[in-house]
Amino acid sequence: FWRMFRTAVKTLNSEAYIVGENWDNSYPWLTGDQFDAVMNYELMNVLWSYIGDKEHVKCKTDSKAFIASLGDYLVSYPKHVVQHMFNMMDSHDTKRVMTIVSGNVERAKLLYLLQMIMPGSPSIYYGSEWGFEGDAEFNRLCMRFEALLFEQPLYRFLKELIAARKIHPAMHVSNFTLEPLGKNGLKIIKRCDTEEMILLINNSENPLEITSEPTLKLPPFGYSMVFEAL
Repeated sequence: FWRMFRTAVKTLNSEAYIVGENWDNSYPWLTGDQFDAVMNYELMNVLWSYIGDKEHVKCKTDSKAFIASLGDYLVSYPKHVVQHMFNMMDSHDTKRVMTIVSGNVERAKLLYLLQMIMPGSPSIYYGSEWGFEGDAEFNRLCMRFEALLFEQPLYRFLKELIAARKIHPAMHVSNFTLEPLGKNGLKIIKRCDTEEMILLINNSENPLEITSEPTLKLPPFGYSMVFEAL
C-alpha cells in the first residue's frame, strides 16, 4: 500500500513530503520507496534520556551514554535520510517538554538547543513554546491563547534559536564531534564548508568550569555556543 501511495502522491507533486509515524527504528520504510521521513521518536528518546528529569524518562543517561546513543541513531540511517527526519521533542502521544524537565525552563532550553542542531526538520508541538505542561493523557488540551499575551522566556529563546538556525549552516550538518566534559558536561563541534560551531553544555544543577582555552564557567543547565568562520 505505501509503495502505491508514494507513487500516487509523487506523481501529483514530486515535492510532497511523506511523513510516517513509527516509534522504533524505521529504516525498512525509509529506503526510498515508501516514506520520506518519520516522526522521530527515536531521536526524541535519546535527547529526553539525557536532558529530562529521571522521574519522567525510562533510562537516565550521562554524557558518555548520550554520545553512544546518539551515535547509534546517526549510523542507523543513510545521511540523506537523517537530513529529512521529522524531529520533535514532544507530540500528541507523549508528555510535553516542560513535564519531562519538571518545569525547569533552563533544562527545556537545552533540550530545544540540541533539537535545533540535529540534522532534520525540527517541529514544535503547539503550546510547548509557551511552556505548557501535560503528561501523555493531558497533553491535547485546547490552546490557552490568553498565555500569548505575555511573552515567555522559552518563547523568546526559541525565536532566537530558530533565527540562528536559518543563518548558520553548521547547525544543519550531520557530522558531529562529541566529547564528554566530566559526567554531565558536553562539547559538540559541527563544521561545514564556511563555518564551525562549538557548543558547550552543562547538563547539571551545579556550575561547570571549563579549564581548556579559553576558560569558562557554565551556570547550572547553561551553555555556550559560538560560530567561527572558516
